[in-house]
Amino acid sequence: MEKEITKTDDKNKYYLWGRHYHKLQYFDKAIANYTKAIAEEPYNSESYFNRGLAYIAKKEYDKATEDINKAIELGTDFPEAHHALGNIYDQKQDFARAREEYNKAIELSSKQEKLHEEHEITLEEHKPAKEFELLEKPDVNFSDVAGLKNTKEMINEAIIYPIKKPELAEKYGKTVGGGVIFYGPPGCGKTYIGKATAGESNASFLNVKISDVMDMYVGNTEKNIHNIFETARNNTPAIIFFDEIDGVGGRRDATQQSFEKRAINQFLTEMDGVEYSNEGILIVGSTNAPWYLDPALRRAGRFSKFIYFPEPDKKTREEIFKIHMREKPIDKKIRFGRLARLTEGYSTADIKEVCDEASAIPWKEALEGGRERKITMKDFLQAMGKVKSSLPQWYTSVRKFLIKEEEEVESRGEYKGGVIVVKHKRAQEELISEGERELFKDLIKDVSKQTSTNHRILRRIRIAFARHIM
Repeated sequence: MEKEITKTDDKNKYYLWGRHYHKLQYFDKAIANYTKAIAEEPYNSESYFNRGLAYIAKKEYDKATEDINKAIELGTDFPEAHHALGNIYDQKQDFARAREEYNKAIELSSKQEKLHEEHEITLEEHKPAKEFELLEKPDVNFSDVAGLKNTKEMINEAIIYPIKKPELAEKYGKTVGGGVIFYGPPGCGKTYIGKATAGESNASFLNVKISDVMDMYVGNTEKNIHNIFETARNNTPAIIFFDEIDGVGGRRDATQQSFEKRAINQFLTEMDGVEYSNEGILIVGSTNAPWYLDPALRRAGRFSKFIYFPEPDKKTREEIFKIHMREKPIDKKIRFGRLARLTEGYSTADIKEVCDEASAIPWKEALEGGRERKITMKDFLQAMGKVKSSLPQWYTSVRKFLIKEEEEVESRGEYKGGVIVVKHKRAQEELISEGERELFKDLIKDVSKQTSTNHRILRRIRIAFARHIM
């Protein structure tokens, strides 16, 4: 390989060395050589793209995004670039942008497919659909999930009891199968309790993300969906957990791309079990925006049960702090009840981040040569200065879909030499239907409350009181 590269002209030498080190998984050396290649040829989009892939391997996603976007800007607008961006946004949990990039990749791939057909070559020949493996039984169960007593009982009735005692369930018409949707604000435990459900029920478990399903090669998305269900059918009883399911099962009336519609149709075919038996398979989907799901998925026999996950209340927040800190060295003076009051409006994920930030403060001090000490209340207060609630912005963003608010607008026109002004109400374009609002009434109630001015003011007062008064 070395001799082959040495003979190459300087313009390609560093690029080839970068490819060489990339294959050996020496990503730092690969990046260094791609950087030299870019210095030699600043408009070489392939060097930017491959350096971006190396950054992805190192989990340096911001640098990877910059490089891959640069490759696209330079004219190399190929499916792989958008698929790589989709993976980056998926890792950063920006699922909306991930879906957008995956869709661009599939669209470009579809166009390339038509060109390749003229030469009797298909992109599918270059990359087969994925094979899916069962995850090991999750090592978490309901005892690791704080609060959500009513939610756990609903999950027990819908999922766990039928799996644990199938004969009794069948006797009373509660057979294992069908679908359940977990919905609610982001970061409030939907994915975590999905794993805990599998751990509680001893069922086979497949945790499926949007990146596992969406594929830029024509037809592979549908094949991936089929392979997921086929893996579950061969390992019943099984739970298939689709994280951010609206990325796969979005509304067809809002979908313009044919490949997206084909993916949803394939999903419906697999759920109906027309050609295959789905007995013993339970499909669980999580979403922050259940109104985006195709209505056909919500009918009886498919996702007919919806379980709401609200933001954690005070008692639950206190339990979350205790769970995350139970194996860490904490000061005995820490009052978990006060921490719970200080984090009103925080999601489960936000509280975990507070715990991580607070734990990192004495850890960094010890690393820098200081003495080891316990985590104190002061550390938590400092951490809360950095970690703010992620939910207010989300509540505001979804309000337009859920809360009916007629807007008054004016229309002006001339009338016999004068101007006439007519005031009328304009309906919200994005508001979901009355029937859907009834389906998500628990969420709507919370959104209405959390976005009200009075509630926001009172919450600030309660948090200030908890900060300054024990």
